[in-house]
Amino acid sequence: PYELTGRDSARMVVSVAGLTSASLNIPLTDSAPGLFTLDGVHAAAVNQDSTLNSADNPAAVGSVIQLYLTGQGFLNSKVDTGALAPSTPPFPGPVERVGVNMDNLQAKVDFVGLAPGFVGLTQVNAEIPSGITPSNHVRVVVGVGFNQSAPAMIAVK
Repeated sequence: PYELTGRDSARMVVSVAGLTSASLNIPLTDSAPGLFTLDGVHAAAVNQDSTLNSADNPAAVGSVIQLYLTGQGFLNSKVDTGALAPSTPPFPGPVERVGVNMDNLQAKVDFVGLAPGFVGLTQVNAEIPSGITPSNHVRVVVGVGFNQSAPAMIAVK
């Protein structure tokens, strides 16, 4: 929750169907990026033509893809926890620097901000670097500040 800015830990209690857990002390970090995937391996990426990226529909080198993640950390403008992201600019984005790595090449990031109309979903638009070898298994990692997502795969032609 954004209201925990500046804290290094928080107490948490989980309640489900009338059952309540013991209180837990959990550590907090500035960011913990996690890429959304379709199947735990392939990124839920959208090609520049607004189609879903897949082995049957790869993105072209030099085109821009949209990646989606959570755990972006604190934002450059206030959004209440649980509130929908604004549907018009300016779109709040992470305070920490965001970078995208594709098969060990740094991608140009064109946009980073909360996805309009969603809760806690960050959209990252990144250009596929010219040095990428086309493959259905191009490794993508997103970094926010000092933390990185687990890798996911995209298809590039």
